[in-house]
Amino acid sequence: MKPGEESTVEGWQYRRTAGPAAAGVPPRCSSPRSTSRGRGPRFDAECEENYAFWTWASIEVLRHTGARIEELLELTHLSLRQYEAPTGETVPLLQISPSKTDRERVIPADPDLVAVLARIIRRIKGTGERVPLLTRYDGYERVFGPPMPYLFQCPSQHRLQVISPTESASSSPSMRSGPASSTSMGHR
Repeated sequence: MKPGEESTVEGWQYRRTAGPAAAGVPPRCSSPRSTSRGRGPRFDAECEENYAFWTWASIEVLRHTGARIEELLELTHLSLRQYEAPTGETVPLLQISPSKTDRERVIPADPDLVAVLARIIRRIKGTGERVPLLTRYDGYERVFGPPMPYLFQCPSQHRLQVISPTESASSSPSMRSGPASSTSMGHR
């Protein structure tokens, strides 16, 4: 549906409006908005889809790995490894950085986990060839880390940002109305 076109969903008539284009953000993340004519609900369909995807991706990775949220959000494209078994079979591995136990873990990735990680990578690459490098602020150490290809990054305030533990654990309702604050990726 192009900006300006109208459609009817469950008796409500909606018109798609174009959001501002975001520099450096894949085109599918540029916040097109849908508004209803009259007194119906107004919502940001792109924001809702973005929230649904990252919620699904987080739950699936946590379910398949047993990782904690802090470990999940520190995953990078470099965390994915391959091991060639003596039989010649290639086994995908996921390396989880040390955190609470100060020990890194390497988890064999089953096909379901590989599928989820592939969808995450495809989404954050967008039309680019590589996973974007972003810095991540460590709230405990109070420093920014070096640019890394984090897997859990999404558009917020019209630019790509790494999802932080405080954002993933908050209960901010701002996801419903669009990225209004730095905690817009919070769970409801």
